[in-house]
Amino acid sequence: MKLVFSGDLRIEDLVLAHFNLGLIKEINIRDVHFIYPSALVPLATFLYEKREHKPKVILPQSSELLGYLKRMNFDKISGIEFNFQQRRNPPEGRFVELSLIKSKEDMDKFMKNLKVVFENEIEKSTLVNILEATSELLENVLIHAGESSWCVAMAQKYRTNIEVAISDRGIGIRESLSQNKDYHVPFDSIAVQLAAKRGVTRDKKRFSGNGLWRVKTFATEMGGNFWLWSGNGFYMAYPWAETAGKVKGYWKGTSTGFFFKRA
Repeated sequence: MKLVFSGDLRIEDLVLAHFNLGLIKEINIRDVHFIYPSALVPLATFLYEKREHKPKVILPQSSELLGYLKRMNFDKISGIEFNFQQRRNPPEGRFVELSLIKSKEDMDKFMKNLKVVFENEIEKSTLVNILEATSELLENVLIHAGESSWCVAMAQKYRTNIEVAISDRGIGIRESLSQNKDYHVPFDSIAVQLAAKRGVTRDKKRFSGNGLWRVKTFATEMGGNFWLWSGNGFYMAYPWAETAGKVKGYWKGTSTGFFFKRA
């Protein structure tokens, strides 16, 4: 199977494609103009997992985009060699590169970098909420992802856009919910919707079950969106609506994040 993308690439483009990772032989991003973190992070995560037998990747023609990908550590995470030289500029106030997180120490380092990068650029109250939301999403991986408790994460401020994206290759939302005997969730499309509701994932002994709901609420109250992709279920929340359903793309694990524009 070959996947061909063009224009600006977002997670919506991945979920609407036949993104069945076991069948992909080639990913063609030659005519892509820009890749948002929501798509870049799952692509990097997939290629990292498949680094021994990864599909062929046709890289963009744009030298600007190639430079961006190299600066984001896409080559290091994915294992793809770039015949492209890029001067590494300091990231202050702009981004935290694609980062492989396998432990609490890795998470703490990412969070420290996130604070350093954004603290002089973002209002204090907004920064606190960004840090809390990102910490919640990362902790979900380390707690709920099962034996594959690692992920790839990235944070970026592009002009007025703020975006944080995280992808893991764990057991996924439906399996995680099913470990709570109060729930029997037969479909991924239902699981991703339930997981973002207040208190639904609650484990009385350990968790409040409000983590994803809080992240979603923060993103939508900022006028942005929150997404959750697991299995063939995809959920997106906006300030004015929520959508959930079965999609063509299948993601083993969970890919999530939030986006909003600064006022």
